[in-house]
Amino acid sequence: MKSKILPESDLVIFDLDGTLIDSRQDLCNALNHAMALENLPPISVENMVRQISKGTKSYLRSLVDHDEEKVDRIFKAYARAYRKNPLDQTQVYPGTLELLEHLKKTKPLALMSNKHQSSCELVMEGLKINHYFEVIVGGDLIRKKPHPDALSYICDKLGHAPEHSVMIGDSVFDLQAAKAINMKCIALTEGFVDEQELRNEGAHEFYPSVKELWDSL
Repeated sequence: MKSKILPESDLVIFDLDGTLIDSRQDLCNALNHAMALENLPPISVENMVRQISKGTKSYLRSLVDHDEEKVDRIFKAYARAYRKNPLDQTQVYPGTLELLEHLKKTKPLALMSNKHQSSCELVMEGLKINHYFEVIVGGDLIRKKPHPDALSYICDKLGHAPEHSVMIGDSVFDLQAAKAINMKCIALTEGFVDEQELRNEGAHEFYPSVKELWDSL
């Protein structure tokens, strides 16, 4: 299927984890380090991937019976561990560099993630993809997805209307944020979120991964 939306969009905004990069093992390793400090059993990558996109703290609450003090301790330990080793096994998905290189020639690119700004910058610099983006917005700067505030900020900063822009992501929150401001959205179904959840939410176009999206142009 050829993408109609991407060539016609004036501004392209990407999610990061599960969209452009496969970071699941490093995220899981950091979380299990934090869990071990509380004498809690390790979690599998498969379990984490399906839950963490809904919010790390929300996921932690489900693991510790909503003990907020424990949630706070685990989250802080997780964040520290992740910042120390964010790139041990993380890599860009096939097709990421080709797609970014192609799009960068004709339109501005931006990134919006619920990951903290410092972690976004650290990972993107390490993977040498930061230079493709005019704007990078982490989840601690503006209200996180599914709130559309960060998308609106990016559109205003780069001078493009939401209705002429597109959000590309792998989570329900990505789609909800885009639709809240009449922005088109493309869902990648082999990221961190179950495909059926994405299809239930609805998007303008669906592709298995960034590689298939690149192949659609």
